[in-house]
Amino acid sequence: MDGLTHALLGATLAQLPSPRHCPLKRGQRLGVGALGGLFPDIDYLLFPWWPLEFLAYWHQGPTHSLLLAPLWAGLLALALMVHPTLRARGRWLFLLSLVGVLSHDLLDALTGYGTQLFYPLSTTRFSADLLFVVDGYFTLLLAFCLAVLYRRPGRRLVLLPPLLYLGLLLGLKQLALYQGGTSVAIPQPFSPLHWQLIDPQRQRLLYLRLAPDPIASRFSSWLGYPGWQQGYQAGLWAQWQPYGLGSPDPIWQEAVEQVWRHPDFRPFRDFARYPYLYRLEQDLHERCVWFSDLRYDWPALPASFRYGMCRQADGDWQLYRMRYLSERQRQQL
Repeated sequence: MDGLTHALLGATLAQLPSPRHCPLKRGQRLGVGALGGLFPDIDYLLFPWWPLEFLAYWHQGPTHSLLLAPLWAGLLALALMVHPTLRARGRWLFLLSLVGVLSHDLLDALTGYGTQLFYPLSTTRFSADLLFVVDGYFTLLLAFCLAVLYRRPGRRLVLLPPLLYLGLLLGLKQLALYQGGTSVAIPQPFSPLHWQLIDPQRQRLLYLRLAPDPIASRFSSWLGYPGWQQGYQAGLWAQWQPYGLGSPDPIWQEAVEQVWRHPDFRPFRDFARYPYLYRLEQDLHERCVWFSDLRYDWPALPASFRYGMCRQADGDWQLYRMRYLSERQRQQL
């Protein structure tokens, strides 16, 4: 999830202990909980050095492990105890930091990326495919909960709205799966009423609209993506689209296979759950083969993670990534 949502959830949960038991002030609780909720994404500091290896092996690994959460919470508590007013509050600093870190790990497991919850015992990634990485409705509900709990700490029933929203998402996902007759449904940007259905056996996909969402439509237009909703089809008229790793042009097929099987491209093969051929590029001096993952492919929006290899005449294949939100800017890895 995005950083704001993680910070809000950590800060909200930190307000749950009764003021009679927790000696920390409300503002201190807010800060400690938000810091704990943000901490696991500190692993992003590794991204600039090894972007592809980071995505494939390190992100949402050690710092997102439920087993290692007490370690990270202890380090946070020790760092906060440097402040004179917090020096005698080590137990509560640890507990609220732990709640924040655990909330981050579990929330990320609800998205489609996949979280290594039991690292280092297992590198298996758990993903419920329930929440998109930025969900405005969920974030607003958390902000409401925090506003109430900040004024009246300990009111646990205030957490019902976001919990009910997660239940609604689960129901909508089951409805999308039923309409598509498949086993894979991935949440989409801007609206809980839009889902991406994937049929891995037949290598086809469908962008499904369960019902219109006028709020999300206005918000996407405000962000500069007015055609976003048009990419999703109603169930009665929905048509599947093919996807795959092969090239429709047989002249390119050898190059596509060379890139996909290249040893330097192994991290992307390990990272991608639903890989597909994204683009083929050819000019006078160079040809490029690009791949992406359907989990990060959306109508009217550029896919987030696009990796490929380029080769000049009589040269070797070189690994590249396309920069976020760009269709042409690239970085050699």
